[in-house]
Amino acid sequence: SGVPFYNSLEIEMGFLNELQGLDSKVRVPKPYLVGDYKEAKFLIMETLNAHSVADILEGRGRLPENFNIATFYENLKSFVEKMHDRNIYHRDLHAGNIMINPETAEIYVIDFGASSRSYNDEGAYFETRPVNTVRFTKDEDLLRDAYLSLRKYILTNKE
Repeated sequence: SGVPFYNSLEIEMGFLNELQGLDSKVRVPKPYLVGDYKEAKFLIMETLNAHSVADILEGRGRLPENFNIATFYENLKSFVEKMHDRNIYHRDLHAGNIMINPETAEIYVIDFGASSRSYNDEGAYFETRPVNTVRFTKDEDLLRDAYLSLRKYILTNKE
């Protein structure tokens, strides 16, 4: 389906700024600066002490002690609803873009590079290009996939 859609770093920084403090249980990193160096652009943001769900599933990170998968999923679902209430759609909410702090169990959502502002739930997941229309997977579906993968991981790795 061609080249993936990515926002400019300025737009991504705008989404990150707008989502600061949206939810007390799920956070996004604080952005500090968008800059240019030679031919490259960069975004400097808060460093997170966290592992992505994908890293945990692949054995490159660990879950906090007493991690509660049901609470994790409910908190993320609530965050996504609040984001959508602000007409912001992540559109790339896979296991690599959901992070968990192994000490505090804080949850983070990262990478708003494909995000969109839409005033219509259905239209949020389509991007029209000169050659074609790209369809994105709904945030709720990607979130459910990450939850089910993590749930299976927990059930198969119990001591």
